[in-house]
Amino acid sequence: MDIRDGNLGAYHTYEEAMEEIERVAAEHPDIARIETIGYSTYGRPIKAIKISKDVDVEDPDKPEVLYMGQTHAREVISAEVSLGVIDRLVDGYGTDDYVTGLVDSRQIWVVPVVNPDGAVQVAKEVTETGDSSWRGNCRDNNGSGTVDSGDGVDLNRNFGRGWGGSGSSGSPGSQTYRGPAPFSEPETAAIKDLVDKHDFVTSVSFHSYSGLILYPTAYTNDPAEDHDLLKSIAENMRDRQPHEKYVAQKCTDLYVASGISDDWLYEDKGVMAFTFEIYKGGSGWWNTFKRFNPPEEDIQYHVDNNVGAALYAAEIADDPSQALTERAERDAKGGPFDRSVSTYEDFAEYIGHETEGYDVPA
Repeated sequence: MDIRDGNLGAYHTYEEAMEEIERVAAEHPDIARIETIGYSTYGRPIKAIKISKDVDVEDPDKPEVLYMGQTHAREVISAEVSLGVIDRLVDGYGTDDYVTGLVDSRQIWVVPVVNPDGAVQVAKEVTETGDSSWRGNCRDNNGSGTVDSGDGVDLNRNFGRGWGGSGSSGSPGSQTYRGPAPFSEPETAAIKDLVDKHDFVTSVSFHSYSGLILYPTAYTNDPAEDHDLLKSIAENMRDRQPHEKYVAQKCTDLYVASGISDDWLYEDKGVMAFTFEIYKGGSGWWNTFKRFNPPEEDIQYHVDNNVGAALYAAEIADDPSQALTERAERDAKGGPFDRSVSTYEDFAEYIGHETEGYDVPA
């Protein structure tokens, strides 16, 4: 794609993503509404969209689910998958029984762009130079009054659980600078405020790249108390990926990282929290943006590969323990579904329900 034409080509800029969710809410007012959950360092709104039948009603009997995208600014594909979740839910409502059931029985919140300032900075740099490696927010660490290479906090090192430990840096200007204190950044504080106001059961945070589905914990090599359940949920998500299967693994199997959202959500708030590392990465080491984000003609492929898998988090939100039973049943059948089976009917029977959006290759 031509990424020097004043925008991000087929990728949504921050402004375009906000326009998209506003459009969705305007066109589907019975099941979608926008809430500004906070403001970035530079005052840009951090917007969430809630999707649920009778959307203005806070129903304690409906399990709540959280999806987040573009916490790391350069990982623009993560916002696209977040928007894909929204599109699948609103477009399928009333026509797809599986989607309709989720919207009727769940309260689903999506924050497509957690990091507005970083997203704007990436779009600016890509437009000007064809590349961007900007990862954090735009905190003015060095007091220069401008956004420069010494600035920014890695928002996924700024959450409370394990903050300050291994896999984060106390040095401003580092790619993994954790900030001066837990939740010091308005972006992470906004997510904390949203989570504190709700009773989320499951969550998925979209990142790139690696082709992984990660589960807690990240700040310690010790297994989580619910390790088997978390592993089963991640593996069941993997089995729902129609194009290419990611590796489901504990975060520390990748590397130790302290202060991440999943660990705080899981250990402090009791949420079954997962990270999708979308895309297996571009080969051009010299262009960070292209390494983290697939070519624009492949965006839909990666959206389709991950949306259905991520919706499993909403599917099991009434009782996450059901994932253990499903895992055991699939293992008894000999492992993941054989993708050489070419019919949707066979796949639907295997996963236990009819649904759209699964591409079963011949």
